[in-house]
Amino acid sequence: MEKPLWEGSIVFRLDKGDAQRLIENVRLSCGALEEESSKKITTSVLQADPYNWTRTSWSETFKDKWNFQYFVIESSNKALCLIRNETIDVLKKYNIKRHYESKHLQNYSKYTGSLRTEQFEALKRGLKSQQSLFTKANTEQESATRASFRVALEIAKRGKPFTDREMIKECLIAVAEEICPEKVNLFKSVSLSANTVARRVQDIAENISSQLSDKNGHHEWFSLALDESTDVSQILLRC
Repeated sequence: MEKPLWEGSIVFRLDKGDAQRLIENVRLSCGALEEESSKKITTSVLQADPYNWTRTSWSETFKDKWNFQYFVIESSNKALCLIRNETIDVLKKYNIKRHYESKHLQNYSKYTGSLRTEQFEALKRGLKSQQSLFTKANTEQESATRASFRVALEIAKRGKPFTDREMIKECLIAVAEEICPEKVNLFKSVSLSANTVARRVQDIAENISSQLSDKNGHHEWFSLALDESTDVSQILLRC
């Protein structure tokens, strides 16, 4: 019980009555070390009969010097290896150093001084480039989906057959080839098959119906405006 709590991960076997007191001691120890150490402690009590087990684990504040020492950056309170784009779950120097020395030391120890800094910046730029590419791909896919819905809406509003989508898509591609040929593939990715348009129209109808139900659900009374007319067989219709 008298062994310092800040020396690594420790597991204590306690009676039930001592569990709460141990947790309080851990908190007090962390407060005393707050200015001397940037380590953070998390404590969890695992229930078991007839004993409680209290496990103490550590994480550290990310140090900027680790960027160049181990080619890592901080990402979501974890360390991200720029060489393999792997996440090191436990933010501790020991874990980061072990990852670097076991997987990258042989190939990257040759980089020293300014060369090491340049290599780090190059890896960092490569990561940003990949992230930008993924973001752009997701944005273009979302745009293609929205375009598909908008075309389906126009077809439905005009009462056109869903087979008209073939002519519409051919027109879109022809326009793209003349105005922005670099975007032709994006226009081709807009899904306008008959089945897709039918699903889009159904989704739009269900969404509008849901919105109307939500709005009308708050009213006890409401009025309807009806228009009286006849069809080709002179049958009276109200709509």
